[in-house]
Amino acid sequence: MTDARQAHGFAPEIRRQLEFLRELNDLKRLSSPNLGPNSLATWVFRRASSAISAGEPLHADLWCARTVGAARLGAITPEILRESGLDQPACLEIWQRSIVVHENLTEPMRDSLTAACAALNQCSLPAPAIEADWVNRLALAPRAGATCPGQPRLALEPAESHGDHSLMVAVYAYLLADLFGADREDAWLIALCHHFHNAYLPDAGFTGEMMLGKHLGQVLETLRARVITSLPDCYQARVTELFCEIEEATTPLAMTFHAADTIDRVLQMEHYERVTQFRVRHALVDLNLVHEGPAQAFQFALLKSIGLFPEPRP
Repeated sequence: MTDARQAHGFAPEIRRQLEFLRELNDLKRLSSPNLGPNSLATWVFRRASSAISAGEPLHADLWCARTVGAARLGAITPEILRESGLDQPACLEIWQRSIVVHENLTEPMRDSLTAACAALNQCSLPAPAIEADWVNRLALAPRAGATCPGQPRLALEPAESHGDHSLMVAVYAYLLADLFGADREDAWLIALCHHFHNAYLPDAGFTGEMMLGKHLGQVLETLRARVITSLPDCYQARVTELFCEIEEATTPLAMTFHAADTIDRVLQMEHYERVTQFRVRHALVDLNLVHEGPAQAFQFALLKSIGLFPEPRP
């Protein structure tokens, strides 16, 4: 079967989940004091990747449950809910509700994530004692934006980080793994690791890679190996094998990874386009910015009287 026919066969199910994947993508742009200087996506990337560098279990199901729940709960974490005085059953009910609200999740995935919520509700995933150098570098490293050999760079702001991108690809890969018949944890792992070289190689995009010419392979291999050799023995061989497997899109894992990577790259560009097309009417009317409540009638009357409520479209 050709690559095109393979991709077409998976398209209906991916298209059904696309709005959900788009919603998750905005976690790259959500921040909170309890996350430090990171977006929520980069915060999760730092914590999840530190498990790799420390030789600990990946806990991909727990991190995905936390990320999917954050699509609606934002940076409200189980820890914050407990600190607010809620008991464990109440925290669990809220967190599981934030999972099942996503109707496009498959039933097996919904069951897995809600079960993970129960485990997450019992304990907090530990913060890394010492963060590995490669984790910190990728969390801080900006991506190149849109580049094409022979054309000027299109610099788009704010730039996403490699932490943002790698985490989102990992979540997408985990969610799509069943569709392609791939192992969820392998998909999660290679997605978190796939930009190892950019921990030490500034991202100049496809244009920069083409400028390296015949030296590109050596540069990427050397810098990727620099990170892999720093990993615990339990991950070195596994990550190396996964890198070999995703060189082409011919296996279930490789197709899962390349689907997740491609979707995230395009949804990021779509975000920049959406921001430039934003209109106040969308916030006030479509998103119900001044939402229902005892003061809504006054608020609407005020906005209309001072000319801040948009007129209906002709």
